[in-house]
Amino acid sequence: MQAPHRVLIDADIEATGLWQIGTRGHCAAGFAELLDHELLVELKRWNDSADVLFGGRVAPGDQDVAKIAAFHDRARRLAGRVQEQLGADWEVLWSHAEPDWCWSWVRRPARWLDR
Repeated sequence: MQAPHRVLIDADIEATGLWQIGTRGHCAAGFAELLDHELLVELKRWNDSADVLFGGRVAPGDQDVAKIAAFHDRARRLAGRVQEQLGADWEVLWSHAEPDWCWSWVRRPARWLDR
């Protein structure tokens, strides 16, 4: 059985916001043929916006809860667009804060639907 193609939408310093699960590192360059340029740019902008919310100069008690919620909602929407462009052969996950910094699938994996 072939391993599924998986990608995670998550932010990190100096990253692209797009991570292929099962490989090392972020991978936007490998997706240039699969995702449109506009989406890749939006992912990078979203990724870079995390520094303002979570960067080293932001104390946990000073974080803006509404902006963090908007940040994670944007991740969900970007993940949906990535899923649309990659198609059903890919599992797309996104990182969110509720309830405990977890990952969620845009679509449940097909192999789980048969259970």
